[in-house]
Parts: sequence; C-alpha cells; structure tokens
Amino acid sequence: MTNRAESAKLNWPRWQQVLLIALLVVLIGNRLTAMVDMAAYRSGLLGQVALNSGRAIPDPNAPAGFGRMVEVDPNGPVAKAGIRNGDFVRTYLPYYYQIRPKVGDSTNFTLDRNGVRSEHQIVVEPLPIGHVQARNNGLRLANVLAVIISILVGCFILWRGWGNPAAMLLGMALAAIGRGGSNQPPWATDLGLAAPMWWLLIVFNALVVLLIPFAMRMFEQQAGSLPRWHWRLFTTWLVWCFVSLHIYGWDRFWLTYHLNWAGGAGYPSLLMSISIAVAIAYLVAGWRKGSAAERNRITLIVFALSAYLFATVLVSLDAMRTGTIVGGESSASLIYFNAAMQGVVAPGLLAYAVLRHKLFDLGFAVNRTLVFGSISLILLVGFALIEWAVDHLVPKSWHEASAFYSAGIAVGLFLLFHRIRDAVEHVIERLFFRSWHQNEAALKRFVAAAAHVEKPEALAGNFAAELGRFTGGADVALYARTAEENYADASGATIDADDPALAAMRAEQGAVVPVELGSSIEAALALPMMHQAALAGFVLLGPKPTGEDYRPDEIEVLGWATQQVGLDLQAIRVRELEQSVIKLEARNANLSDVLAQAAAIKA
Repeated sequence: MTNRAESAKLNWPRWQQVLLIALLVVLIGNRLTAMVDMAAYRSGLLGQVALNSGRAIPDPNAPAGFGRMVEVDPNGPVAKAGIRNGDFVRTYLPYYYQIRPKVGDSTNFTLDRNGVRSEHQIVVEPLPIGHVQARNNGLRLANVLAVIISILVGCFILWRGWGNPAAMLLGMALAAIGRGGSNQPPWATDLGLAAPMWWLLIVFNALVVLLIPFAMRMFEQQAGSLPRWHWRLFTTWLVWCFVSLHIYGWDRFWLTYHLNWAGGAGYPSLLMSISIAVAIAYLVAGWRKGSAAERNRITLIVFALSAYLFATVLVSLDAMRTGTIVGGESSASLIYFNAAMQGVVAPGLLAYAVLRHKLFDLGFAVNRTLVFGSISLILLVGFALIEWAVDHLVPKSWHEASAFYSAGIAVGLFLLFHRIRDAVEHVIERLFFRSWHQNEAALKRFVAAAAHVEKPEALAGNFAAELGRFTGGADVALYARTAEENYADASGATIDADDPALAAMRAEQGAVVPVELGSSIEAALALPMMHQAALAGFVLLGPKPTGEDYRPDEIEVLGWATQQVGLDLQAIRVRELEQSVIKLEARNANLSDVLAQAAAIKA
C-alpha cells in the first residue's frame, strides 16, 4: 500500500464510480449532519442544552412498541410526568428517543405500569447549572468532535486516494468507525425523513467491516495472494453485518427486541470490534512477511487500529450495560477515553503513517502553510472550548466580582496559546519536516559554494548532480543558449527557442510543467535561468523515482537555486570574456610593439 508497491488502480467504468461517489456523499453527509448538529447543540450554538431526564430502551418483557425507562432523573420532567425507572413507556413517536431533544418541546406518551395504562405529557426542560450532565456536556462535545475528526480523516484519504482500492477501503472504514452517541436533528421527526436517515446511519456503520479487505490487501502486498476462501469468508461476514444491522436498526427505531440477545445497543460496536480485530490479525501476519520499511508502516496502522479497538470494545460493553451508546452520565471516564482514542491517538497515528511514512502515494503535496494553519486552527478551537468550559464551570459570582478576573483569564489564554503553538510547531517541524530541512540546507550549501567555481562546465555538471540528489534520483538536464539562438545541453541535444514551455518561462519567469503547455518536452518540471528578462538557460527535471509530485516548497527552492546558479554561470562567462579581452588586448599590444619595431628597423 505504499508508493513503492501501489495497489492496482480502480478500473470501474465512470458511471459506476459516479454512483459510488453519490452513495458515499449521501452516507457520509447524513452522518456528518447528525454529528455537526449534535456538536452545535452541545456547544450551546442552538440554544439551551436540554436535560436528559430519562430514556427508553428495548426490553423483551415490554408490551409491543413500549420501551423500559432507565436513568430517570427524580427531579426531571420525566419524573414529574409520573414515570419511574422500570416503567414501560410508548411515546407518540416510537423513535422519540432517537431525536435530539429541544427545550420547550412536548410529547405525549402512554405509561404502562403493572398492566395499567395512562396518558401523560412530557415537556423538555433546560439543563440546570451544576447538574452532573452539565459537567459531562463538555466531554460529550469533545467526543462528538473526535468522531467528526475521524470522519474527516477518512474523507481526506478517500479524496486523495481515489482510484487506489486500499486507500478507498481504509477511507470508507475510517469515516464510519467513530462512535459518538449522536441523535438525529429535531427537524427530522417526520417518519418519511427520520426512517431513511436512521437507515442510512445503520448502513454506514456496516462500512467498518471494510477494514478487513484493506488489511487483506496489505497482507497480499507482503506475502502474495490469499486463498480464495479468505475472500468468501469476508463476503459472508459482510452480508451478515448488513442484514443484522438492519434488524438492529429496526429494534432501536421501533423499540422491538429481535436482536436483544446479541447485546442490544452494543451490537454495532461488537461487530466493529470483531472487524477491527480481524483486520489487525491480517496486518500482523503481513508484518511478519514485510521488509523493515514496510514493518514500520504496518506497525503504525496496527497501533492506530488498536486504539480504535480498545475504545470500541469499551463502548460495546458499556452499551450492553446501559442500553445506550457512550454510556450514561456515570460514564465520564469512558467518554473522555473514547474521545482521546478516536479523536487524537488513532487519527494522529494514521496521519503520521500517511504523511511521514508514505502509507499511500496520495499525490498530495503537504506544505508548511497547510500543516501549521491546521495546527493553529485546532489549537484555537481547543482554547475556545477551554474558555467555554471556564465560563460555564467557574462560579458566576467570580466573573461578576471583578473585571480583572475575566481580563486575567483572557490574557492568560492568549499567552498560553502562543507558547503551546510554538512548542507544537517545533515538534511538528522535527517530526514531519526534518528531512525536508536537511535536503533544503544541503542544496543551499551547494548554491553558496557555486559562486566560487571557476569553470562553467564543472558548475553545470555539479549542479545537475546536486539536483539529482535533491530529487532522489530524477533525470536532470541543463540547457544553455547557443550562438544559433536555440538551447543545447552537454550532450548536444537542442530545443527550439520558440517551444511553448520556453515561451512560458520567459513570460512567467518561473517554473512551468511542459506537458500542461502543449510542449513536446518530456519533463515533469522546467526551471528557468533568467538574465535581464532574457532566458539564458533552463533546467529540465524528470519525475521523481518514487512517483511523488514536486511539493510547492520544493518547486520554490529549486527555482531559487536554478536562478542563482544561472547567475553564477553568467558571471563565470563574463569573467571568461573579460579574461579573453585582457589577453586579446595584451596580444594586440605585443603585436603593436612588434610592428613598431619592424617599422623602425625598416626605416
């Protein structure tokens, strides 16, 4: 799965790829809609956070369409409506507890206690300050953001790795792997909208099983093709996951209990755990067959998937106990652990494997501006959450007592942000860009010494060798302008001065890609040597042997080095001309003396 041994490209017809893209947009869009809505709700952007004063779960002992009430808050609106823990309840909408609550909304319900039924109404109340749910709200927000990060990492791999089957399998699985405990938006209460959105969410959960074929492909990269029964067994597991998750979705939506024997609310996480564990087993088997470099890459993936596995197993066990995803209000430590594993550890390891160890050749040129811009954005969001937490957790009387207190917090966060950002950027530089710095420093050292070379042939040859080193072995050719008004390299090969790529270099005075300009020049990059707005020469670079594109920062430093060396070559030629002129003047003086002496003798 690396740029050295890339998977076979996806050879589907275009219409099939368009259909797959449309399906993924619908599935991922539906999931992101729910997660972003929940994140905005948890952060207070959508108004007051509602008190979760009780919930209904499927129970085989409940009458048809009824759920058993658990975690009933004795002071909440559910208790005020006369409901106790263990009561059987059927709301006006059976799937009411899958919809995000909204303060002020009301719903009618039927209470069944010991076979006696009565009609009641619940009015959603705001979350009281200091309530245990208020303390856990920030953790739940972090957990939702962690799932969004995992989805975005999967989308990024899908986007940049499209056409690479292994990258596509991993991207789809990562987009579906997060468990955030989100509900559907309150505007999706109508059955015609709520049912399809819920069904799409359940189908999306099944995509986690695609980690298995991803791991099988990685194994085949190291050890050759697997027996066909491995793929048949996976197909059977895939079908089982889709069918059983549909039944599970029906259970959760309508409060039935067909899959209650399989763990109830914890069933999807159980399937995910099994799928991740099988994928890890294939990866470990491939690790044993791989080279040292391949082992480094596979190790990172195994650790990343292990982080997902630990979090998913704990979520599954807790869901079996509590009847809900990501636990009840007593599960703050689980919420924190789940957020850390899914939002930081696992995506971080995968990002490191992709960017640093080139897990895939994604054709993506990562430059410092993008990376550090993303780091700054993440830190800003983090500090905004800290400020929100301080504002909500610190007693209100402290804020009202003194304006200096609030100013002190603001100044402290400002100073702390810059210190942490500088420290993080330093670590990122060393982690991701150390080899870039070393490569660039070596090129700049060569350019600094180039001014002291005496012969143009030597400088041209040495520069070509240095560019070959810098690019990892790409083909290099240096062309200079000739007396015939064209350009030739050391071997005598010539290029017409009116070639489209050369005309573009004169006009833009910067690097160009010849193939994009309709040029017949077979090169990945052309770098000009300008002198007084004239094209004195240029360098042609072939593709990198690794198949990677030239990064923006590489193109920039290569263009700078080529221009500087071009000026040095021009300076050497000027010195040579000056020396030739001096020699000619001396020779002319000698000839003049000889002629004068001859004339004197003749006289």
